[in-house]
Amino acid sequence: MKKFVIMDNLPENLSILDVNSLNNLRTEMRGRGINWLIDLYLRELPNYLAELQRALQTANSNTLFEAAHKLKGSSTHLGAKRLVALCLQLETLARANALAEAELLILGSLQIESQQLRTALEKIRNV
Repeated sequence: MKKFVIMDNLPENLSILDVNSLNNLRTEMRGRGINWLIDLYLRELPNYLAELQRALQTANSNTLFEAAHKLKGSSTHLGAKRLVALCLQLETLARANALAEAELLILGSLQIESQQLRTALEKIRNV
């Protein structure tokens, strides 16, 4: 049986948000701004988290992987490095059908990081 280490302490130099990614996104949007994208992400974030919870409740590792992958993809666009790192770990746990470890990650680090990300995005949105 494989042992997994839950990443409850992400590297300190890994920021919640990558400012360069956000600046690149602003440039790509050419004046349209990114507030609408931040708003969309913040509206969808609870749905992503609920989908992860449902996958755990049904003990479905494939659904868990897919949900983690979707959250990772959306988070990558906004430069949410810490949340992306947690999603990568969650994908690994789902592939290994390590649902108990995945549950610890979701109930602990992922919830905390998603709240910190929400706060950071709301601040950026209001700048």
